[in-house]
Amino acid sequence: MNIVVSDIWGMTSYLQNLICEIGSETIIHDSYDGQLMSFKNEQQAYCYFMEHSGIDSYSKSLNELLEQIKMPVNLIGFSSGASAIWNITDRIHENNIQTAICFYGGQIRHTLNKTPKFKTIHIMPRKESHFDLPTVIDKLAAKPNTEIIQTEYLHGFMNQCSPNFSSKGYQEYLTFLKGRLRTKSQAPYI
Repeated sequence: MNIVVSDIWGMTSYLQNLICEIGSETIIHDSYDGQLMSFKNEQQAYCYFMEHSGIDSYSKSLNELLEQIKMPVNLIGFSSGASAIWNITDRIHENNIQTAICFYGGQIRHTLNKTPKFKTIHIMPRKESHFDLPTVIDKLAAKPNTEIIQTEYLHGFMNQCSPNFSSKGYQEYLTFLKGRLRTKSQAPYI
């Protein structure tokens, strides 16, 4: 089973398309209870996320979901979703989480003291404008169970709502995901 943990945009038709393209037994976890979101821009999405959730609350809800699931899972997180995944990497779920694939989780920089108990793969952007990305990459790379892949793409390249969306990057990392995940039939939203 795969769990996709959305970014600040939450459930969108684009995210639903990604799930279909992965073609696996996948559920979506977002911070808006599955409500289809349609923000005008990234700033509006960010403000709504911070007002209605935030990273700590999002991490807590992900942790609660994982406590209910007793089968092996892969986690796929994007931006705030990747950071929520990172926040629970040192918790007790190591027995049922096979791999966590974290796309451009910039907020990870605030919690680099964590040591993951399960395999984490961090897909990092070419650069970040808000912090020193090479320092974060170096600190992550020194951790056990951690693989770093730095791309040529920018933060948000997998999200068609993002101004940094890259169709080339999307296709490349869709293929990457398909190769890394155990595929089965699609499962409903939880």
